[in-house]
Amino acid sequence: FKIIYRDILKRPLEEGKLEHLGAVFSQYVYREILSCPFVPGAYEFLQRRAQQYRLFVVSGTPQGEIQDIIKQRALDKFFYGVYGSPHAKSEILKEILAENSLGPREIVFIGDATSDYAGACEAQVPFIGRVPNGKVNPFPDEGPLAIVQDLGELDRRWNSLIGRLTK
Repeated sequence: FKIIYRDILKRPLEEGKLEHLGAVFSQYVYREILSCPFVPGAYEFLQRRAQQYRLFVVSGTPQGEIQDIIKQRALDKFFYGVYGSPHAKSEILKEILAENSLGPREIVFIGDATSDYAGACEAQVPFIGRVPNGKVNPFPDEGPLAIVQDLGELDRRWNSLIGRLTK
């Protein structure tokens, strides 16, 4: 908002106005997240894989907000833990490893942002990137275990991808 006011509107932005705009924007985003469609195949992936694995959410969204979103969308039954900011993704991954007595190759981080990939690299955890059809792949050619378009594709490829981790 500071940049918009300074560079586009060319008007001063009062601190109280900044806080108000931030709160309104946050409420708007929250409502949209609660009503947006799932990534194709995501709900089915969660239904199937939550029966076989302990699943976790690692997000840059504030902790309380991500927990509320997961609960409001009735997804909490799928997750063993839900983690958000202010902690860095790499810190969260290391915490999950330590709390669950797991080695880095015993978990996989699935994400769609370069910050997800960076967090996985720092924690030395295998990474699977999601890049929707028609979007530019932001991940390096070498590094991710795989790139998938959606979680339906991930579900279809899951056994072969997990098999690569155990070798």
